[in-house]
Amino acid sequence: DVQTTTINDYLGTDWDDIRLAFEDFGQGVLFDPRSLPPRDPIHMMDGETSEEVIGYHRWHASIRAIQLLGIGDASWWEKLDTILGLAWAAQSLNTPVQQTTPNAPLPTADLDELRAAWLPLTPAERDAQFDLPAGQYWGHHPEPKRPVLGVA
Repeated sequence: DVQTTTINDYLGTDWDDIRLAFEDFGQGVLFDPRSLPPRDPIHMMDGETSEEVIGYHRWHASIRAIQLLGIGDASWWEKLDTILGLAWAAQSLNTPVQQTTPNAPLPTADLDELRAAWLPLTPAERDAQFDLPAGQYWGHHPEPKRPVLGVA
């Protein structure tokens, strides 16, 4: 309930608006000047280094657990997971870094390619992206414009 309420309160209920916010988030263009160093002004789902992009994997797993347990609206969670995968792809392509200004956004053509590649993925195909072999699992997607299809 905390997640659904927070997303609805801050981003609304229009999935296009939520998707756009997650795309900005993934690109590392959302900057909070109140969090200047030593804190991270750009929240990027990273760990101690920009290579440890672990937050997307954790959130994906928690969404799957919520769905398995039948908590809330399963289709709402599936839409969120779809957008989460797209945000991970955007971060994987843009590879933003912590700095004192927002990262440069991706060109529109790149975002269009990511949307075309990630938004149509089935749940099993998206799961497969988050389950890539060790060495790729905790980092950026190895080929964000070309998710591995036919793997489940």
